[in-house]
Amino acid sequence: INGTIDVGAVEFNPAAPSAIATSAKITTASSGAATITVTYRSTAGINLATLGSSDIRVTGPNSFDAPVTYVGEVHGADTKLVTATYTLAAPSGGWNGSHNGTYSIVLQSGQVADLSGASNTTDIIGVFTIAIAQNFVVTNTSDSGAGSLRDAIEQANASIETTDSITFDTVQMGSNTINFNFEIAITDSVNVNTPNSTDVTV
Repeated sequence: INGTIDVGAVEFNPAAPSAIATSAKITTASSGAATITVTYRSTAGINLATLGSSDIRVTGPNSFDAPVTYVGEVHGADTKLVTATYTLAAPSGGWNGSHNGTYSIVLQSGQVADLSGASNTTDIIGVFTIAIAQNFVVTNTSDSGAGSLRDAIEQANASIETTDSITFDTVQMGSNTINFNFEIAITDSVNVNTPNSTDVTV
């Protein structure tokens, strides 16, 4: 933290405030905002007037890059240790399985300063994950492509840290038999269900 690259070396400013961020894992589809907590430390004391909504941003999969809203802070007898709270609004339509992945909480350069005037450089100060279980529906008997069992398994494999489900729409499939040209690797937890106890042969 607090390092800048200069001709292949990393120079640290020990006087600048340190920052560590945490946010709970999101495992349920919701339109609610995520809460982010950042702990700032400085031997000189944090300048509370520099805290605000521009302090951090959140980046993640699919070019996700969003601002936060500053809520407030708490501190003790001095401001050498300050805990600030921010909220991250859910995207349009709310959090869902399409947002699954790892997100970085990025401190913005020059935004938070201490009472000596020292401030941070841009740095990742924390990460959190979104892992919302999804249901993938098999709609054809093809070996690959959208709606195939292979595609459903590959999507479930990519959706890490959660147990997804796969169901078969045998009406759209037109057959209960699926033939593969080569094997499919299952690398993540997944529940495979057939509707109305209908057997599907693979």
